[in-house]
Amino acid sequence: MLESWIEDWERDGIGYWMVREACAGPVVGVAGVRRSGVVEDGHAAYNLYYRFRPVAWGKGFAREAGAEAIEAVASRNASAVVLAVIREDNLPSARVATALGLTVDGTTEHNGGERLRFALRLSEREARSHDG
Repeated sequence: MLESWIEDWERDGIGYWMVREACAGPVVGVAGVRRSGVVEDGHAAYNLYYRFRPVAWGKGFAREAGAEAIEAVASRNASAVVLAVIREDNLPSARVATALGLTVDGTTEHNGGERLRFALRLSEREARSHDG
């Protein structure tokens, strides 16, 4: 798994990060984006991912890292689509995705079950920010 994450960085210049509470602190989670290989409406798609140890829950790490990940994609590809696949019962993760501007746009099969699919089309986000 780690090798594939390193390959993402080498190929795309973007990927998943290890997240620490402080520079010298222990790793509390993993977050970031990776190109998913899915193309929507002719646009590249990136999977947004955040997973943290329980000790880090509720401290804003997922939201902060998710926002940085979205900006990293936007700086590389302003027309990309950012996706998050979330279990329907994972309300905290869904709240983070929603706070980051993603909205439910259907369901998808993932890891043997049906999951909610959240999406943020960066070109639409950019257009909304210019509208007012």
